Amino acid sequence: MGGGIMPATRKIGEEGEKLTRCGIDLELVMAPGETPDHMVVWYKAKKLLISGDNYYRAFPNLYAIRGTQYRDFDIWADTLELLMSFRPNVLGPGHTKAVFGADQIQQVLSDYRDAIRHVVDETRDGMDAGLTMDELAASIRLPAELADKPYLREYYGRVDYAVRAYFVGTLGWFDGNPTSLSPLAPKEEARRIIELAGGTGAVREEIKRAKARGEYQWALELIDRLLRLDENDKSITAIKAELLRQRAKMEINCPTRNYYLQTAKELDETD
Repeated sequence: MGGGIMPATRKIGEEGEKLTRCGIDLELVMAPGETPDHMVVWYKAKKLLISGDNYYRAFPNLYAIRGTQYRDFDIWADTLELLMSFRPNVLGPGHTKAVFGADQIQQVLSDYRDAIRHVVDETRDGMDAGLTMDELAASIRLPAELADKPYLREYYGRVDYAVRAYFVGTLGWFDGNPTSLSPLAPKEEARRIIELAGGTGAVREEIKRAKARGEYQWALELIDRLLRLDENDKSITAIKAELLRQRAKMEINCPTRNYYLQTAKELDETD
């Protein structure tokens, strides 16, 4: 069968729509969040709200590492307040198990909203203070009262990814440091740093030491500089694959862990 998309058989306007199927009265409500065209379904008779991907049992995926359009954080937080206004007894997410009980649902949704707004507030304050995207991503965390909630663990979204997405989505890529305006080409930067470090042999020795210390991120950053000079060096790609597998063992975020492992597999297949 050929590829492509299945065209819509019925279009829903921004005001939503009511419809009846098999004697069940449903209300379709526009509720932008993870996507701008997101919709939820309200089954009033049973007080059941099908929320789709506006809630799932993990910190929200405010930025997808596969690449995505900017997901408006403020609109997503506002939509969570809309969902709370239904006062549902059952919340049916697009992923993970349903949530039961009006009070529990209100708590879950309000915590979700507060987590998003915390990231927004902290990132905005940091931007106003002149901090760079990297500095903010390294420092902003959820407060303990939110981070300790099982449905806000960073299994799917990650706070540092969200910080970076908000920074770029609202301010752009420039971090305010004039040095960043005209950086050296990556290959040229790598050549100079490797030369400064004492040559490729010295860098390889530091990679070994970093690996032995469990400093996998540092080792990966050094390896990438070597690969910028020779991307076909199989001895280096093999080490990178192994480091990615070790780094994956430390990662609870599913998309990130899987990306490490998939990239390691692809590097193995090039040998």
